Amino acid sequence: MHHSEDFAGLTYEQALQKIRADPATSYSMLNRIVEDSRRDPLDALADAEMLHALMTMRLRAALKGPHRVAGAVQPRPENAQ
Repeated sequence: MHHSEDFAGLTYEQALQKIRADPATSYSMLNRIVEDSRRDPLDALADAEMLHALMTMRLRAALKGPHRVAGAVQPRPENAQ
């Protein structure tokens, strides 16, 4: 799995190739990259930052004990507002 430091000095396309070539890259990550590449970059970044903050909170809760971690959340239908 890559970390942001692994991309120092690379262009977006070079970093993307590195991620795609890594067998440790999850299917979810590859899908997210494809989906976000079709979106406005600023909107995609804002959502990624929000997701990062949320997952950081989830991890901290998990480290405190499994009873504090919520189960899987069902995605909202694409046409829902």
